[in-house]
Amino acid sequence: MSELFSLKSKIIILFLIPSIVLIYFSYDYMQRKSEFLQQTQRFEFISKQTKRLTQLIKNLQLERGLSAGYIVADKDEEKILGKLLIQQFIETDEIISTCQKSSIKNQAVLTKLLPKENFSKIKSLNKSIFSHLNNRDKIRKQIIKKEITFNEELLYYTQINKRAINLMKFLLLILQRTSSDSISLLNIEKTKEYAGLERACIYNQLISHENNELCKEKVFFLQREKKNELHEFELFASHESLAIFKKNLDYESMKKLQILQHYFSKGELNAINPQIWFNLTTQYINALNKISNEILANYIEQAKTSYNKAWKQLYFAIALWIASIFSTIYILILLSKLFEKEQEQLQALRIASYAFDSQEAIAITDRDEKLIKINQGFTDITGYSEDDILGKTPRILRSTKHSKEFFEKMWDAIKTKGRWKGDIYNKRKNGEVYPERLSITAIKDEEGNTTNYIAHFLDISDLKKAQEEAEHQANHDILTGIANRKLLMEILQKELSKAKRHHLTHAFMFIDLDHFKSVNDNYGHHIGDLLIQYTAKILLQTVRKEDFVARISGDEFAVLLLNLQADKAKEIAQKIATKILYELAKELNFEDKKVQISSSIGIRIFPQTDDEDIERIISDADAAMYTAKTQGKNRFILHT
Repeated sequence: MSELFSLKSKIIILFLIPSIVLIYFSYDYMQRKSEFLQQTQRFEFISKQTKRLTQLIKNLQLERGLSAGYIVADKDEEKILGKLLIQQFIETDEIISTCQKSSIKNQAVLTKLLPKENFSKIKSLNKSIFSHLNNRDKIRKQIIKKEITFNEELLYYTQINKRAINLMKFLLLILQRTSSDSISLLNIEKTKEYAGLERACIYNQLISHENNELCKEKVFFLQREKKNELHEFELFASHESLAIFKKNLDYESMKKLQILQHYFSKGELNAINPQIWFNLTTQYINALNKISNEILANYIEQAKTSYNKAWKQLYFAIALWIASIFSTIYILILLSKLFEKEQEQLQALRIASYAFDSQEAIAITDRDEKLIKINQGFTDITGYSEDDILGKTPRILRSTKHSKEFFEKMWDAIKTKGRWKGDIYNKRKNGEVYPERLSITAIKDEEGNTTNYIAHFLDISDLKKAQEEAEHQANHDILTGIANRKLLMEILQKELSKAKRHHLTHAFMFIDLDHFKSVNDNYGHHIGDLLIQYTAKILLQTVRKEDFVARISGDEFAVLLLNLQADKAKEIAQKIATKILYELAKELNFEDKKVQISSSIGIRIFPQTDDEDIERIISDADAAMYTAKTQGKNRFILHT
């Protein structure tokens, strides 16, 4: 007993000396890694804060641009811009709410991560921004009522964005990143702001049809500043930032934008379509925003990498520290662990036995692919028992849904990589075909020769059904069951491309119900829903089987007439439009309520040019539909 104790004492002393040394050095190492972790936390936190600021600036810029056009719009333009503006108010409020919650939530974090003077500066800048934002409802009411001048509206949004950019600049300085990264990001944000101001100024003049020389001078100043910022970006940006810049800019759209800017500089306002100008500048600003986001994404990715690295190193330091403390204890429990080892192995065998008989199907074959073992899950899914299946190959489960090449590729992967995983259709004993998620692994001996194959699979019939239902809901209108706007845009793009390649002729109809609002107001939304469903039914019955019907939104529908004879396309489209007008003008009876409406239709034959896109087609049809409304409704207009 004394000899045993002596041996234990020697072992403890042997471990104790290096343990004390390890404790000292591991503690020092842990302290340094803890400081590094705090730096990476600050890096990631501020990068995310900066990204939220770019989102806020983008939404305020868009709200400013729409407001600039709205306050001088006529009644027709006011209706369209009003919808867009209200929607933008909602989107801006969402990002403001996110920024406010983030600001409040993260104050405690900031006090820990930043020096006091930096925290105070950020708090002051945030307070200034949100103080101005709190007046937005008042400004918006003045915009909606047109009780505000263009300069007042422009000044309000520009002051907020200027403060937001200053806060971003301060945050980037705190990050202590390379100067080129920080400067390039600020260059992009300033370029966005100048482009947003240019968009608002020109949009205001285009809508109002006024050629204001002061505004024109301001635009030229903004263009020069924008050019200077981009020039500075190209000088100081890193190769990575320049690559992001070139990748995201649409140079074709920029050329179109430069043409419109040229018309403006000459004072030829009538040559510029306001909405095309707004859309092109918005695309350009969105591209700049994407560039800014990708540069910030690199920041955040680097922060996450550093953060994870710091945590790993800190974990290692802690583990080393704990290991050094408990190294003396470990030797005392080593013997007891040896006795526990046998019990653990027995427990592992029991667990393996239960795992084999889990709900997941398991099948094991020999090297010749003959089944030698299956579990209960296999029988539950396929219907085959051991007596039915052992000694046979899994080919008995094959359905006819997969080609010979499919299985050749699958076995090629198993033989070259040792495993394969994917979804496959197999056949149950009763002949029913079902989908399963299958993985096959080759079991090899020490010399690398395959001795067995083991397969795991699950019946994913419910999952496949759910996926199909989700896909259908994503592409179809819930109320009518017909295609929604998303699917319409996909089909229209596809058919436009096909038409250009094969010289086909199609027609696009934009249909809007007249007096639909009065139906909702007089009879309730339930009757309005029945009318929408009836309209969808009439459209489906009126067009041909190969044509396409969709609900765009509210009481707006679209019909796509495909593969028309070029010389008869207009005639066919007008004939179908006449029939639709006739059917929808009939007096209807819904739940003993008599409903009388009509419809207005805009028709656009396409393609007419090689460079037209689906937005132009829809816009032309929409414009024709509004012309039909202004001419008395219950008629169609063919866009020419």
